[in-house]
Amino acid sequence: MYLAQKAWQLARQLNFDKGRGRAQGVIGMVLRERGELPKAYANQQIALQLSCQSHNPEGEASTLNGLGNISLDLRQYPETIEHYRASEVLYRRL
Repeated sequence: MYLAQKAWQLARQLNFDKGRGRAQGVIGMVLRERGELPKAYANQQIALQLSCQSHNPEGEASTLNGLGNISLDLRQYPETIEHYRASEVLYRRL
């Protein structure tokens, strides 16, 4: 978590939105592993927004997959499928 937060801060200082999105996604993954699912989901949503703004389809795909994982943990199955399918579309394009 410490390193992801440092990466986020550095990316912010450099105005590197792609890096900020990636760091935000890692923060979301760590929060998921800690069992803090609502916080993890919120962080992944921010990561998705940053990835979209920075035109980073790989980041978008990774973040959508992360949102799918959290939705699965929360047993929100329709959302899980939606996130996984959107992620798959992007990964296939890449």
